[in-house]
Amino acid sequence: MPTPLHEVAGTAPTTCTGAARPVRPARRLGWTWSASAAVAPLVTASIWYSIFGAAWVRLSGVDPIAASHPSRWAMLGQLGRNAVVVLALTALARRAGAASIRDVVGLAVLVWFGFEAMSVLGSVLHEGYPFALYLIHVGDALQTTLVMATLIGLSQRARRRNLVGHDAREGTGR
Repeated sequence: MPTPLHEVAGTAPTTCTGAARPVRPARRLGWTWSASAAVAPLVTASIWYSIFGAAWVRLSGVDPIAASHPSRWAMLGQLGRNAVVVLALTALARRAGAASIRDVVGLAVLVWFGFEAMSVLGSVLHEGYPFALYLIHVGDALQTTLVMATLIGLSQRARRRNLVGHDAREGTGR
């Protein structure tokens, strides 16, 4: 079957007004969502630590001035870490068949609790890590996980809609 003209031109007609709208390939859409899921927790973590930062500084013994001005390398490292977590959660959600945002969030919370919260709890039990500091860190990890999982779920929903809509425009209507 020849490629429809709207795909070659990069637009597809709408059904209501006949105006053209851009076609977003599912692969490109996935990278946009993945990047958003890696960047968004940087914003939400800054809000988290603006609330709990004073307690974090006091409990961890970190220099308050250094803590308030993280280096570029630290931010790039955190962004890279977030990207790895997003890719791992996305792969896990797909392999587990998480079909809805709720499924992805539920799976992510299970992973957070079973791995991250329990790993850091080991520091509390065996290394004298302050429990209040534990709560600050795992709370941040939970909010990060929830943000990432929600965006991953939205990505999967958008991808399914894009693929279904694309098939319907070609007349295959799966």
